[in-house]
Amino acid sequence: SRGNYYINSLIFNCLGFLGHVAFFRIFIYIYPTKKLMAIIGCFLLPSTLYFSSGIHKDLVTFSMLGIFCYCLYFGVEQRMTIKRWAGLILSSIAILLTRNFILVALIPASVAFIISIKKQWPPVRSFLLVYATGFLLLLVQQITLPSIQPLKIISQKQADFLDLPVAASQLTTYKLEPTLGSLFQNLPQAFNHGFL
Repeated sequence: SRGNYYINSLIFNCLGFLGHVAFFRIFIYIYPTKKLMAIIGCFLLPSTLYFSSGIHKDLVTFSMLGIFCYCLYFGVEQRMTIKRWAGLILSSIAILLTRNFILVALIPASVAFIISIKKQWPPVRSFLLVYATGFLLLLVQQITLPSIQPLKIISQKQADFLDLPVAASQLTTYKLEPTLGSLFQNLPQAFNHGFL
């Protein structure tokens, strides 16, 4: 493109479009009679259009997330091929390099999804089981191996974020300490900020 921003943006956005297509293929497989709703949900949501159009890390993360979900879903539902394994591995590496915390969140969700499909358990049961097991392992690890401190990493990330200049739309947040008690105490506020 000889440094032409618009051509570079067009090429880069073709990569981003793969994420939308991957999510569309998953949803149209799950809901074959809801094609219009799948098109609206996958291609016309303003937030996904905004964050997946441009030259930045969010576009790569969104695309790799779509490819990861596509390879995982069809690998579990149908069969895991070499292409699907390659897609899972490459998208995982790309997510790790761009937004590593998303990969950390994907691991238990993926395990719960696989258990739900393979064991034919209700999804709520398998997700609760996996996340409860994860919290128990975190608790046991905190007691048995105090030198490894994942909670300190989480609380340090929050402290770094809170050190940024105050924004006009900033939500008040309680300071997170690297203890399980502080994590559970801040859980309702985190749920409120994240989901409500």
